[in-house]
Amino acid sequence: MRRLVFALALACAPPAAAQAPAEDIARVSRLLAANWRPLGPDAASAPRAAFAAACAGAVEEMETLDAALPAELTPEALAPIRPPTGFIIVATDQPERIFLFPNPALNWIASGEAVITAADAASGIVRLRDAAEREAELQLGISGAQAMLRLTAPGGALRLYVGCAPTAR
Repeated sequence: MRRLVFALALACAPPAAAQAPAEDIARVSRLLAANWRPLGPDAASAPRAAFAAACAGAVEEMETLDAALPAELTPEALAPIRPPTGFIIVATDQPERIFLFPNPALNWIASGEAVITAADAASGIVRLRDAAEREAELQLGISGAQAMLRLTAPGGALRLYVGCAPTAR
C-alpha cells in the first residue's frame, strides 16, 4: 500500500519552485549521483523482484561507461555516449553541475554536462538544463529503502527509475 501511495504522490506532485537555495542544489546533486534503471510495469505488484531485476548489471554498466569516456570531456565527445539501460548521473565538485548519460529511450535528454536550474530537496523536484540546452524535470523519492526517480517525458508521460548503484561516495 505504501508503494501505491508513493506512486500516486509522484504522479500528482506540483511543479518545482523557480529558484533553489544552494543547499538544496548541493543535496539534490548528491542524491542524483547514481545509475538509475527503468522499472517495468510489474513494479507495483512485486516491487522487490522488480527492483532486483532492474538493478541487475548496474555496476557493470557503470564500469563499461567509465571505460568508454574520452580523455577530454568535451560536449562533442560525450554526446554519443549512452548506456544501454541506465540513466547514469555523475556529480561534480560544483553542486549545480552534473554529467548525464541517459539510455537511448531517454532521447529527449542529451548526454554530457548539465546544470541543475531549480531544486527543492523537501519535495524532491529537480529541474535541469542538459548539454543541448533543453529543460528536463525529475523528482526524487523513496519507496521503502529504495531510491526512486520519476522523469516527465515530453508530452507528460512519466517514467519511473530505481536507484541501483551510487556514482559518488
